[in-house]
Amino acid sequence: MDAPFHYGPLSGGRPARKIGEIPLSRCYGRGVRLDLRHRGSGDAITATDIQQAIGKTDTELRPLDIVLIWTGSDKHWGSASYLTDYPGLTRDAVAYLVEQGVYVIGTDAWGLDRPMAAMLDDYRCTGYRSYLWPAHLYGREQEYWSSFGIIGREQICVSNPLEDQRQLPRKVVSISNTRIGS
Repeated sequence: MDAPFHYGPLSGGRPARKIGEIPLSRCYGRGVRLDLRHRGSGDAITATDIQQAIGKTDTELRPLDIVLIWTGSDKHWGSASYLTDYPGLTRDAVAYLVEQGVYVIGTDAWGLDRPMAAMLDDYRCTGYRSYLWPAHLYGREQEYWSSFGIIGREQICVSNPLEDQRQLPRKVVSISNTRIGS
């Protein structure tokens, strides 16, 4: 899980929180899975894409929901292409989610941003630094946490609370109302 301090020393004009400072209450909530598997490798997932994916669910986003971006990248797990073949979120997509009260954004991909090659291609063509790490850098504007490789319904993301860490491996626990053996 990436804490706000992973994105930079400040978040929203205040000192960015480290992993040990993240309230556990922000890491537990209803999981809302958004199906964005139609976006291809290197594609930018925009706020419009997020809104359309929400529209295809039977729910509305609520504050403190944990949004799980389903890109289909999990099919590459265990291969080198897992690190390079996935779409990623734009700054406006992350901003839209955070403005809805979402603090935790997860994905089945290697990261929230597009693959490095896609970001670099756009940067080289335009010279605009805004193409580099837009999802990460939004964390300097507003606080949020990101986690990778998650797909489920309700989630608890538990990290070892070492106070000076920017990011740590997390354990994800899925909670279900289904009774085992019934």
